[in-house]
Amino acid sequence: MLKDLMADLDRHSPGTKPSLLALFWNILTRPGLLATTVLRCQEVLVSRRLLRGAKLIRTLGVILTGADFVPAALQDQDSICHTPKESYSEERSNWAQG
Repeated sequence: MLKDLMADLDRHSPGTKPSLLALFWNILTRPGLLATTVLRCQEVLVSRRLLRGAKLIRTLGVILTGADFVPAALQDQDSICHTPKESYSEERSNWAQG
C-alpha cells in the first residue's frame, strides 16, 4: 500500500521527493490525495474482509473530503456512464430556446 501511496504522491505533486513526511504533509494539504488515501485504505480493509472497518473509513472519507467510495465496488470501465460535453451543450441550448 505504501508503494501505491508514493505513486499517488508523485501523481498529485510531481517533483516532490518521496518520503513519509512529504506524503503526510501532502495528504493533509491536498484533498485529492486524501480521497485517494481513503480509497486505498478501503481497498486494504475489503481485501482482508474487514467490511465494517471499510464502511467506517467510507464515512470518515465523506466527512473529510465529500468523496463517496463504496467499499468493495467493482471498478469496471463498462459500468461507468460518460456523458459527452456536446450533449450537455445541446440540452442547454434546446432548453434555452424553449
